[in-house]
Amino acid sequence: MMPVIAHNLLESIRILSGAVSVFEDKCVRGIEANLRRIQETVERSLMLAPVNTPREIVGSPQLAARGFFVDVENPGRGSLRYAGAFAVTRGARVAIHRPAPRLGEHTAEVLHAHGLGAADVERLRAEGVV
Repeated sequence: MMPVIAHNLLESIRILSGAVSVFEDKCVRGIEANLRRIQETVERSLMLAPVNTPREIVGSPQLAARGFFVDVENPGRGSLRYAGAFAVTRGARVAIHRPAPRLGEHTAEVLHAHGLGAADVERLRAEGVV
């Protein structure tokens, strides 16, 4: 039997995944900027701007020039491209040094940091909690 929290989390992910697919299909695919409307709003000083599609973001020369995307080696999956630093100030930038953790990769480390011993973690694993 799956723990209730895990079941609810997986169900939420499934629902969100479906919502993202519908949003992309109904609201994103085929979107084009209305240049006449944009020009009108600029002339009236309204704070409106076009929204880039994911394809436009990945292909952006500006983001490429500032090194926004970084390739990170991901064990078992090869090199994956991640969004990097959202801002660069005085030469400093937020850096990605390793891939996103896999499910459960750091569970024991986090539980140990919160005072649980190795026996506690093993018991939680045996009970299917983690």
